Amino acid sequence: MTKWGRGLLASLALLVAFFVGFVAFTWIRLQPWLAPPEASPSDIEKRWVAVVNLQPPPRPREGDELLLEAISLQAKTKKRDCCKSLTEIPPDALVPSERSVVAKLVEWHESDGVVVPPLCVVTPEGELETARDRMAVASLRLAGLALGSALGEEDMSQVLAAWHLGEELRLHGRVLGVAVGYAIRARTIEWFASRGVELPEGLDVSTPSPAELYGAPARDAVGEDEVLNGGPGFALQARPAESGGEWPPQVLVSPEREQQLHRHVVGIVLAPPFKEPVELEALLRETLKKQPPSVFPPVVTRKVVEAAVAESEKSEAHMKQL
Repeated sequence: MTKWGRGLLASLALLVAFFVGFVAFTWIRLQPWLAPPEASPSDIEKRWVAVVNLQPPPRPREGDELLLEAISLQAKTKKRDCCKSLTEIPPDALVPSERSVVAKLVEWHESDGVVVPPLCVVTPEGELETARDRMAVASLRLAGLALGSALGEEDMSQVLAAWHLGEELRLHGRVLGVAVGYAIRARTIEWFASRGVELPEGLDVSTPSPAELYGAPARDAVGEDEVLNGGPGFALQARPAESGGEWPPQVLVSPEREQQLHRHVVGIVLAPPFKEPVELEALLRETLKKQPPSVFPPVVTRKVVEAAVAESEKSEAHMKQL
């Protein structure tokens, strides 16, 4: 072989070695992001069904029109600071629009109204759907207005309407709604204590069951799953690499794989048998260590775990007030 041929052969060998090395290096970096969960699809599905079943049955998008009207009307009234604590509001201090807001809430209560939580992946359209989307925070102000302007037993309808709103949010809201529901429950209990009025019979002040406690995190997890299932909100933000770019490349992030990892991790953390909330954070860390990397489940499951722990602590604190 001529010298020129040997040089060409050596160059080709170097190119092949470089190509093989590049492919191997790339595969080593990408393979963890392509690996499936450690559990079988059937086990993942079984646990996921158990998480889904923690939610109450889906409600029709009706029955809360009066509440949404009250929230919409309240948004147009003056912003009274009644969110931070139970604030007494003299009757003559209420403006007519505030009286209408409270009357609308009482009407919702007396018609056995319900709370229908906002959907996860749908952009609200129209005034009432926009009111539903901001329902959680608005409900805290709404209940504060009703409780603050209730001076005694003669205003019991307002107090029971606030309690009804809190319980609906606590049992059927998403995570933020549940937090507001517990806050409304605490302030309603505070109202009875401060006014020296006995709790009426029929008010359920028992400690929430594990299924109730885990219901809101399950609802949020299912909502996030809808996003991963191709909903309009699927726009995962990959973790930034040290170089300033994104890793893994966005094109390699598979919604199907991310959904499986999400269902697997959430299923281990939330599905029965129920764990003590204080054990969930350690369980989450242990579970994530065993899983291939993902751009999505750690964010979602941490939020889910924090919500479950917070709800448990709030529940225990509120029960001590009784």
